[in-house]
Amino acid sequence: MTTATVWDGAHVVAEYVNGSLARKYIYGPGMDNPVAMVTVSGQTETWYTYFADALGSMRLLGRDARPCVSTV
Repeated sequence: MTTATVWDGAHVVAEYVNGSLARKYIYGPGMDNPVAMVTVSGQTETWYTYFADALGSMRLLGRDARPCVSTV
């Protein structure tokens, strides 16, 4: 398996596995402000949203409209 990472400055914006898009990353304004990760499988995209605490540290990862699927 070959994984290629696409960077835009200091941010990872996409990952390709064996030449196919596997993940996309979306950032908000400012430095180190991830908003969402999108996994891609064929024509299906699944959205994961990052949630920060009061200090701006990423603490939760939610999927679509569902509650927390992972803690960071």
